[in-house]
Amino acid sequence: MSIEVMKQALETLEDARLYNYALKHKATDNLITSLRQVIDQAEKQKPVAWMGVDAEGNPNKFRLNKFGSGIPLYTKDGDL
Repeated sequence: MSIEVMKQALETLEDARLYNYALKHKATDNLITSLRQVIDQAEKQKPVAWMGVDAEGNPNKFRLNKFGSGIPLYTKDGDL
């Protein structure tokens, strides 16, 4: 999941919690806290490579781009 998607999910959850009394309980607070922590960790990771696409924009034919453009790729734990 990308960082932007996680940020959107967090914002949606926080907004829903503001307007829905049923969401104002410890489980929701724990979920919001956990999501914030995951986002913080993900933002600290550095990509190990970037995935590019071919000239036609075909995502099935990709190459690794070591120059920092395209889709960033990360290792599972942020380590090589």
